[in-house]
Amino acid sequence: MSSYKGSCLCGAVTYEATGSPHISLQCHCLDCQKASGAAHIAFAAFAATDVTIQGTLKSFTTRADSGKPSERLFCPECGSWIAGRPASAPGLIALTMATMEDSSDIPIQLRVYDKRRRSWDVVDPGIPAFPAMPPM
Repeated sequence: MSSYKGSCLCGAVTYEATGSPHISLQCHCLDCQKASGAAHIAFAAFAATDVTIQGTLKSFTTRADSGKPSERLFCPECGSWIAGRPASAPGLIALTMATMEDSSDIPIQLRVYDKRRRSWDVVDPGIPAFPAMPPM
């Protein structure tokens, strides 16, 4: 069984996910861009029951295009964005792949909100892209 460990920048929050992610994606939506300060963010979504998080997290909730809430979980000390819990995907927690110690064996399966992708954000054209969030 696979295991993925990760942490925030300061180490106050650590996590471990076991098993395989249900989906992995790059999101180019404006909320992800503003929350991360980057052109896109990569997520791997696991069953919430397969993820153990140690440390205190703060959360910030926005309203997604679906109209449903989308919660972002981050370290209150260093601000690292650790995970997201979109209401549109109950039972899943989407871990930010850049906080993982090693995510090299998790291929990106799709890109979402490609209509918001910055022109200078070079991406793999072989990854299926959707202008918004496709039905999951």
